Amino acid sequence: LAQCGSLQGFHNSRTRILAPGAIEDYSGSDFTFPFALLWRIIDERGHVDECATTAILVASYATEVSFPSGLRDHQVCSVGFYSLVARLSFPRATKLTEGSDELLPVPDMLLDCMGRLFPSVTTLDLSEGEELGETVVHAAMGQLTQLQTITYYVDTHEDGFCPAFLRGNRGKGPSIHVSLDRLDSEELPLTTLTICREGEEREGSVDD
Repeated sequence: LAQCGSLQGFHNSRTRILAPGAIEDYSGSDFTFPFALLWRIIDERGHVDECATTAILVASYATEVSFPSGLRDHQVCSVGFYSLVARLSFPRATKLTEGSDELLPVPDMLLDCMGRLFPSVTTLDLSEGEELGETVVHAAMGQLTQLQTITYYVDTHEDGFCPAFLRGNRGKGPSIHVSLDRLDSEELPLTTLTICREGEEREGSVDD
């Protein structure tokens, strides 16, 4: 995908070079799937581009997903988008990160199916979380059954080290133990929240 430069380029290579019925295996690759890419393959009339089949294939091999995180306004999605998401799955992805290129609003329908889309995700990287909607974090904590770690950068000017979008979580889910794993930076230290399922103990962690 990186060599082709775009999803469309990769799609063209697959359809023009591979023989009908060819077996494709990209399991040896580690790469990030930008979730915002899905908005680009749906036209203004809500029609899904022909390269959607390639997007579905690529998603199935992605080991990391960058997720749009802005929730200033809920985005209205076309029927085509709903249909595309219903066919997606990221079984190999173990990490969700905040998309750095586009902070698109996340439709409710995506929040409702995070568990199905990302069954193997163990790490949620929130970066600085400045534009992060609380709903995304709460949905992730409630639905990602394999979630073990939440990582974020701390604003040293804030009172305390737990950001508002985590303090506001009142939903059901696993207990959160906190372990302080910090970068060598005085401005934005890195903090890791370690998720402990019921009955588990993590050495060196502190209850939140």
